[in-house]
Amino acid sequence: MNQENNFSGTNVNNNVTNTQTPAPTPVPTEPVTIAPTPIPTAPIEVPKIENVITPVQDVLAPEESITPMNNTIGVKQDNVISQPETIIDTNTLSNNEIISPNIDTTDNVTVINTQKSKTSYVGLVIFVIILIIFVVNMDKVIDLYDKYVTNKEPVIPNKEVTNNLVDGFIQVNDSNSFQVVDNIKFYNFDKNGSNKILFNYSSTSSKSNINDLELNIELYNSEKQLIYRELFKDDNGIERNTVKSYKLILDKDVYSKAYYALVKTYSDSEKNNTTTLTCIYSNSSNSIDNYKIVYTFINKALSSYSVNKQTNATNESSLSYKELKNEFDSIPTSFNATFSNGVLNYSIDLNNDLGVFTPLHEKGTIDIIVKNREISKKWTCE
Repeated sequence: MNQENNFSGTNVNNNVTNTQTPAPTPVPTEPVTIAPTPIPTAPIEVPKIENVITPVQDVLAPEESITPMNNTIGVKQDNVISQPETIIDTNTLSNNEIISPNIDTTDNVTVINTQKSKTSYVGLVIFVIILIIFVVNMDKVIDLYDKYVTNKEPVIPNKEVTNNLVDGFIQVNDSNSFQVVDNIKFYNFDKNGSNKILFNYSSTSSKSNINDLELNIELYNSEKQLIYRELFKDDNGIERNTVKSYKLILDKDVYSKAYYALVKTYSDSEKNNTTTLTCIYSNSSNSIDNYKIVYTFINKALSSYSVNKQTNATNESSLSYKELKNEFDSIPTSFNATFSNGVLNYSIDLNNDLGVFTPLHEKGTIDIIVKNREISKKWTCE
């Protein structure tokens, strides 16, 4: 609609005393036409924004009229009204935040979700693999760090390192006395209770095959004579720089005489070295009794023994005869013992299963202990 405004010029007469000014020439005027502001009819395109859910579109029937709402511009595109898109500053959203605008979820409404998951587990898997490799190779990583980063070589003891020893022996009950063999430190040998000696050990490197080292824990008396030996075993192995304890359970005579300790290995020839000890007992007070026991030792550890005892007393009521008969009855038949005419013979291999039979001395008993025990019973041993 066009609107016209007509403006006319104005004649002004300025009266000045004794002066008459001619009237100005009128300025021709033309009508001014103001064009109305056109209403946009083309569809308004809203730029697409990532990570924003596309608003719901209401599908209208062909006969429905389009009525724009306040503050909302409805655009007709093939009978589909697109609601105004909400612009959101994605810089203020966290990585995992999902925008959920209020949407009418009535019938005949289609919800289109364009949110795409961008979460990736590849980085997490790689991190876990690296962590596992690092933990498994912790010792090597530490050694490499010491060598190339701190320029410090790892301290690895020699095959045998000792401290505060007495003629090469560990002093029992001396916490400062120790010995290192195959990178394992043995220390704190301490008498505990009435028949136990405890000690600690640690290693500068992890070891799972300690038993294969065939290390022997040995105890000596004050004269440095071997009185006890035990093969050192740890089925679980030892981790780097951890401290573990070990217990030796001893006979009272060994415990009371233990004064020094030593960790020692032996060559094959030493381990197979065989010696014997013959002990003899004679008694002629009431009868003539001759007893002889031959002990066999392998590397000074008792392995077997044979017994020959005879008496001239053939009367079953005699004391000597009864003693030999009782000893024969205590021996299992599988050991093939014999007793006849006052003569008893049998042999015991301590490497076999003895069942309930109690031997004269336990397997592995050191020769000097056997000798001292027999001498204390008035036997002669050599």
